[in-house]
Amino acid sequence: MSDKKKKSSAKAQSDFIRFMILTGLGGLFILVLTLFIVASTMTKKNTKIKEEEAPAEDKTPVESKATGEMEEVIGVVLKDAGNDSITILNVENEKQIVLQIENGVEMKDIYGQSMSLREFKVGDMIETKYDKGSMVPKYLRITGEAWEQDRLKNIKINLEGKTIEIGNNIYTYTNNLISMYKGEPISLDQIDSIDELTLRGYKNYVWFIDVKASHGYINVTASQDEEGMVEVDNGMSVSIKEAKNIAVTEGAHKVVIKKEGYEPIVKNVQVDAMQTVNIDLGEMQKKVGKLKVVAKGVSDYKVFINNVEYPGNETILLEYGDYHLVVKKEGYKDWNKDFKMNEESIRIDVDLQKEEVPQLVKVSIDTNPTGAEVYIDDSFMGISPMETQLPYGEHKISLIKDGYSPLHIPISLGETQKQRSFLFTLQEAANE
Repeated sequence: MSDKKKKSSAKAQSDFIRFMILTGLGGLFILVLTLFIVASTMTKKNTKIKEEEAPAEDKTPVESKATGEMEEVIGVVLKDAGNDSITILNVENEKQIVLQIENGVEMKDIYGQSMSLREFKVGDMIETKYDKGSMVPKYLRITGEAWEQDRLKNIKINLEGKTIEIGNNIYTYTNNLISMYKGEPISLDQIDSIDELTLRGYKNYVWFIDVKASHGYINVTASQDEEGMVEVDNGMSVSIKEAKNIAVTEGAHKVVIKKEGYEPIVKNVQVDAMQTVNIDLGEMQKKVGKLKVVAKGVSDYKVFINNVEYPGNETILLEYGDYHLVVKKEGYKDWNKDFKMNEESIRIDVDLQKEEVPQLVKVSIDTNPTGAEVYIDDSFMGISPMETQLPYGEHKISLIKDGYSPLHIPISLGETQKQRSFLFTLQEAANE
């Protein structure tokens, strides 16, 4: 092969190799550029998704620069402190302030002892001095300028006038008043005067109420005409009629219900906050007493109580109440008495009186001729011959028969007489 051909072939190979290298570099550049564009797009999408999903409070706040202008305030903590911030309410102008806590911020309790940020709780009254630009405080302390009254009762809250009466002192509150029960918000209309409260305030304003012990209710189910008393813990007493939703502090209580003629109900009840415990008077049992009726000097008498017969001289069990008693015995007058069964045991002594039976004389009356009408004391008694009984004393016998003259005879019956017989002869009537 000639030198000319060799040179031409070497050049062609060199050009091919250069082309392949340039093509490879171009393809590699395009691949890298594509991967970069895809990665950038995915990163932006992920960032956007994270920003949309993340709560607003988790977004990194725009840092404010310190201005050196400081402000001192007294405030009340509105919510438990976070990791690096705390929200308070300025009690002078009622504006919320979010303070940013950095290392070196002095935090102390009312006694000057060091505290951590987490130890500041809702309702704490604090004093602070902070930079108005960076909102970073110089110190954060439980203030001694506020007041606190603990475990109070009989607090009167005027919802319309927005006042709170503690003894002889009247305080004011605003819509920013914080009221809590066991760490949860509670509305003021759910607070009763029997609740135990801790109050914190500044000057003449109350800013925080903590319900230490709330209340529930005891309700006695009874008709409107029920008579009796309901006692709660030996310190409260109301009539059964008024025992509707009695407010009591949450916890254990002893309830005693007394009603005349019934065994008392004694219950130990557990009352939870805002809950009602119902007690039904249908559980009450009537009291039962023992009655003994004794008739002096007689036996075999009968006892009737409200027209129900009972054996005499035996113990009778009766429910408490009002009754009518009758004691009966043949030959004696009935004995009556109204009485009230209101004791465990009652004895009634009865003195029965014999009936006054008039002394009678057996009287036989006959006529000659027989068949006359017989009248005694002007009352027709029969036709002769006849018998009857007449009491001692004076009487008049009249005899009447057709065709004979009427006969009227007075008689006298003495106490010593047991029997008398009379025979009367009638005279024929004279012809006209």
